Amino acid sequence: MVDERQKKILGIIMAVILLISMYFVAKEGAAYVNSGQVKGERNENKKEKFCVVIDAGHGGGNLRKAIKGKP
Repeated sequence: MVDERQKKILGIIMAVILLISMYFVAKEGAAYVNSGQVKGERNENKKEKFCVVIDAGHGGGNLRKAIKGKP
């Protein structure tokens, strides 16, 4: 059976591994964007495309309260 100290150490190790992997992924992404392979083109003859982002919100609360504006 794993005691609380071992669980805490394992959690810290996993968090460090996650942060290190995130660093390397972000570094590779930045290198790819700066390499010139990614092009941002804007042609006046073409229709612009829109990106719609749906935010799920923070959760909880009463939806009718938010819609009607009642406290």
